[in-house]
Amino acid sequence: MFSVEPNARTSHIVDLLVAPVERVGILARALSHLRHGIVVISATAGYGKTTLLHLLTQEVPNSLWLPLTLADRDVVFLQERLGDLRE
Repeated sequence: MFSVEPNARTSHIVDLLVAPVERVGILARALSHLRHGIVVISATAGYGKTTLLHLLTQEVPNSLWLPLTLADRDVVFLQERLGDLRE
């Protein structure tokens, strides 16, 4: 972790580091689609997937963010992993 002491040249950088990213439109859209079932979020790096998932877990009661791994391609393994989360 690093820290930046604000001064005339860096105050805008500090503001960016601590200001939350608001994704009101995409959050509302994801919440709307979640009412109908599972939502798959896919995009290249830098499009805010992690931010959106973080916001969703704050908005949806009893939600869970489960990052998938290559091992999760095995359906049995994934089912066991999901079963462990229910307990």
